Amino acid sequence: MITMTFRRKFARIALGTLVWLVIFEGVAWLADWKWEIHYAVTNALEIADTQYEPIGNYVLPWPDHTLRVRVPDSGGPRAEPYSLGGRVIPDAWPDGKQRFATPENLVRQGSKRVVVLGESAAFGYPYAYADVFPTKLGRALAPHGYDVINAAQIGWSSGQIVAIAERALAEFRPSVLIIYVGNNEWIRWNPYTASPQYPRDRSSLSFQRFLANSRAISAGLYLVTRWRGPWKTSAAEEVVDDDPDLEGYVYTLNHPLTGIDPDMWNASRTQYLQNYEDNLRRIVRAARARHVRVVFLTIPFNYRLSPSFWRGPQPATLRPSVASAMAEHLQRAHQSMQAQDWAAAIRDIDQALTLDDSTAITHYMRAYCLEHSGDRLAAEREYERAREQVTGHVGARTTTNRIITEIARGSGSELLDIRQMFDRYEHERGHFFNEDLIHDDCHPTPLGHTMIADALASTILGAPHRP
Repeated sequence: MITMTFRRKFARIALGTLVWLVIFEGVAWLADWKWEIHYAVTNALEIADTQYEPIGNYVLPWPDHTLRVRVPDSGGPRAEPYSLGGRVIPDAWPDGKQRFATPENLVRQGSKRVVVLGESAAFGYPYAYADVFPTKLGRALAPHGYDVINAAQIGWSSGQIVAIAERALAEFRPSVLIIYVGNNEWIRWNPYTASPQYPRDRSSLSFQRFLANSRAISAGLYLVTRWRGPWKTSAAEEVVDDDPDLEGYVYTLNHPLTGIDPDMWNASRTQYLQNYEDNLRRIVRAARARHVRVVFLTIPFNYRLSPSFWRGPQPATLRPSVASAMAEHLQRAHQSMQAQDWAAAIRDIDQALTLDDSTAITHYMRAYCLEHSGDRLAAEREYERAREQVTGHVGARTTTNRIITEIARGSGSELLDIRQMFDRYEHERGHFFNEDLIHDDCHPTPLGHTMIADALASTILGAPHRP
């Protein structure tokens, strides 16, 4: 009798639990239908995972015959101003909306289609839908029979964007393909996961991926990360407690990355850049096979971005034999910089550069001295050298733009040198470092987006243009 009573109670509890689970999951599916939380979570988990090698042969995790495109924002801007690295970003609205769309429900019947491919800079992050160049370009081209499709994806790299290009070309029949790609090649690489010294622990992300199969749990993970911050890829990335400012050198100087194998980094750098070049060529070949115009954009950037702002510490040197002497010169230079003795600081920095000129910190400190001693143009060029030498994410800016330029010219594609256009605009006004056109790390401001849209409209319509 007792056993039967216990079984009935257990059965009722189990049935009640199952009913509530079904209800929760059903509500979560409805919420996901409206807000696409599951995709946001799974995409964020994918971006958070790190890779030993660049992404290749990527398969789109999207429904067949669709592109994921940016659509008009819903709701209003955040109550609190958006800030990054201690800087408030004016006019930011970092909650851009997307949806899956088919050719039939995306463009007007009979229109000519322009597809924008890229990452967050092309998407328009962190600004509102109305303020970004694909939207502005769409308004400019609409009277001429064009529709513009913003298929850029935040956090994606060229290996993934190839898959978008191939689907867009095969099923959306564009007349023009705009390629604004190159900021995210190392977004999923860092020295901790590329070196045997730092074995990566992927168990947490794998477990979260398993849980995310449930729409209800996906919603829970989404809320947790909104509260606690983004996913981490490994404990090794949290070796320091404080975050670097958006600009400046002190964090990088005080938190040097040690133990990195220079041969490993040089080989990885070469591999990723070759992969990037190969991916751009794949897109061009696919477009040429369908007689689609290709317009490349070079990559403008914040010259003064801290070398350590993304993915943590940077090496002070890649030559262990000179590490002690390098540290001595740089610390002495730092003391002179604090005293605003820029000439003395540059002497020590130049001594450090004779020992090793392959890392970002020395070039950045030299640029800082040049800027504060009044030679802003020379400082801009030195900041560019620092960005070229950054280990990992957001490095190799000069090489990236060289690859874009060479592929565009060599393939007969069209090229808009946005980086040069931004420099000219700033310099003609006595400004430098893209201070008016990029307020964070690499994303154009609304003014920058307007300039890009105007230049693209003139290019596509064949009209002369000078910003």
